[in-house]
Amino acid sequence: NNNNNNPIRNKPNIVESPMYLPFLTLKFENIQLKWYTRRQYPEFRVDLINKETKEIFTQTEGWTLGLRLISGSSHSLSQFLHSPALSFPINQGRAKIYGLKFLAVSSRN
Repeated sequence: NNNNNNPIRNKPNIVESPMYLPFLTLKFENIQLKWYTRRQYPEFRVDLINKETKEIFTQTEGWTLGLRLISGSSHSLSQFLHSPALSFPINQGRAKIYGLKFLAVSSRN
């Protein structure tokens, strides 16, 4: 559900669902934490993990993972993120993220 203002924040991005916030966390696979180029960002996967069981949370029918670009000082920079879609389906607790491209490159400092 992407209509709530209570995000789960873990690494670079956000998944939103108010009902499951207390016991879900995100696990990222194959993500590049530093990217200093305008080339297409490599595909990566996000898993929703139950904090108690440490298993993938699969009750995600109809859920999507929405992406926003946020600066280190918590300012929205989504105008610099281009993709055919910024919302990706979550199937059985997993979302495959692809097609992202940054329109500006940040400083390496």
